[in-house]
Amino acid sequence: MPPPPPGGGVPGTAEGFVALQEVYCARGRSGDRLGHETHLAMIAWTIMGGDEAASTERIISSLRRLDRKRAVPLAPGRSYNETITLFWIAVAKRRLPAVESEAERVAAARAFVRAFAGRGDLPYEYFSRPLVHSWRARSGWVEPDLKPLGDLCDSQCG
Repeated sequence: MPPPPPGGGVPGTAEGFVALQEVYCARGRSGDRLGHETHLAMIAWTIMGGDEAASTERIISSLRRLDRKRAVPLAPGRSYNETITLFWIAVAKRRLPAVESEAERVAAARAFVRAFAGRGDLPYEYFSRPLVHSWRARSGWVEPDLKPLGDLCDSQCG
């Protein structure tokens, strides 16, 4: 199985996505930095891989485990943020198509990452920085304080 792309990023094959899941979801590696594109790639690939509730739980539990291994100091803007992860999962659920083959899944995941790679600030259209960087938001879901998610991706996504 090939390793994930150097420094994270977006795999180009199903095997690359599986390797990415293995590294970040199954084992986690101490010292790895999970960048925005890699975060999106993991979410897209996992969400399209089966039951949405089970996929969401797998993503969250995997990232929590990775965060514990990294032992990042608990400071605003650092470490795992469950609200931001759940926000991007919501975007993925709204934007990713149903797929029937691995090739379609790879293409859809890569297109999702391309569409949102430069939109790391999108959560801040819904959440104020003080709220989203609070301990409460980092450790669980909080409702947005700027605007509701009801219109998420109707006009501003992609």
